[in-house]
Amino acid sequence: MPDTTLRPDDEGLHAPEAATGWQENWIFVGLDTASDIGFYVHLGRLPDLDRYDVKVAVSVGGEVASTSLSRPLEHPAKDDLACAGLEVSTLEPFRRWRVRYDGAGRVGITDGLLCVDGSGATVLHLDVVLEALGPPLDMGEGMRLLAEVGNDGGHYEQGMRWRGTARAGGATVSAAGLAVRDHSWGVRHLVGVTGVWWAPMAIAGPEPLQLGGVRLIAGDQEVPFAFRQDEPGGLVAFRHFAVDIPPADHDRLWDGTGLQYGPEGEPGALSVAARRALRLPIAYPEGWGAPFVSDETLCTVTLDDGRSGFGIVEWNGPLP
Repeated sequence: MPDTTLRPDDEGLHAPEAATGWQENWIFVGLDTASDIGFYVHLGRLPDLDRYDVKVAVSVGGEVASTSLSRPLEHPAKDDLACAGLEVSTLEPFRRWRVRYDGAGRVGITDGLLCVDGSGATVLHLDVVLEALGPPLDMGEGMRLLAEVGNDGGHYEQGMRWRGTARAGGATVSAAGLAVRDHSWGVRHLVGVTGVWWAPMAIAGPEPLQLGGVRLIAGDQEVPFAFRQDEPGGLVAFRHFAVDIPPADHDRLWDGTGLQYGPEGEPGALSVAARRALRLPIAYPEGWGAPFVSDETLCTVTLDDGRSGFGIVEWNGPLP
């Protein structure tokens, strides 16, 4: 069982390093199938560009609106992660967060992408409080495996319950569901990378479970790793993670897929069946060394032991 590298102050902002490509990112992604609501919020500190970037996408009843915002960076000691219309609050470190956005966005998907710019006049609203299912899942050991392909630093994920309101041009709707949040800092480069599968899962209930899986593909080289975290088992690391979608078919609109966290038959390994609920392809034209799309498929998931929850099957790859 790997030791955690996380410290309490890792919930806050990190001082930038001089290395080219260093950045810090927060992601909040949630789904409520009963209310047909999904959301994606990304916060990115990009010292190379002296810029703080924000992406917000909200889908309500099949209607989606999104925006992309930017402002100059502030010193980490003074930066509150706010931006025009955006408030982000750590209510209790590693346990409770609030994310609120009130502004306007662009309706629908533009050339296959969301968050392409800050234009649009459609009312866009999100106000959610997220509460942790358990301790954060520390992926530091996995990130060390990516150092040889130009990516390193800290990274943790956390399964959450969320409750709040959302609006994408129509009425404001109250909802509650499951979510995943992600916080990472360090060097990020996608130059020379074919693509990356990323698949965090959150299973609620009497025995909460979190899963995290990454498979980076760079030409003929592949770097897979996965983690599971539950109680009383703690954090378990695997050197195997697979998605039943060939990388060449990553942009195919699929209804369901299988994922494998850990080699079949290894203690603690799990098979997961994912069903697509909502697809949110997010544009990232700058900041990672190469323009790319973060193609987010929000899913309902079922484990091979019958438990169910929420998951994301994401492909990060070059913009077409």
